Amino acid sequence: MNKSRDMVIFLLIFSGLAFFFTKKKGTTVHFRKNSIKQAEQLSGLQFETTERKLMMEDLSGNLENYESIRNLKIPNSVQPSIQFNPVPIGAQFDKIRRQIRWSPAGEVSRPDNLEELAFASVAQLAELIRTRQVNSTELTKM
Repeated sequence: MNKSRDMVIFLLIFSGLAFFFTKKKGTTVHFRKNSIKQAEQLSGLQFETTERKLMMEDLSGNLENYESIRNLKIPNSVQPSIQFNPVPIGAQFDKIRRQIRWSPAGEVSRPDNLEELAFASVAQLAELIRTRQVNSTELTKM
């Protein structure tokens, strides 16, 4: 069981439940250790006392963040972002397929210490492999 992942899930569930069931307009929610223990039982998790103390501050901060999100008024005319398209509106691309012209890698030689190739460009690594100065296994293991 991944304890950090469980803790994040627990915090999200607990802060959401606590907000909906205990928050009244114009009042602030103060979390008690007992509330966290009850949420532990609900979610089937167990935390130590020190972990509960750490959660107290995070839970209050999460509620404030949820409030600010809920107070954000987005009109219905704003479309949800379902798709990300990095192309600017009106951008035109060349529709003719052209042959790729690779830049020459230049004179490349195998260094004495293979670790130096960690920062070599892809073109340099490809040239070393093409000329059989190194092989892919050596590059993978370095």
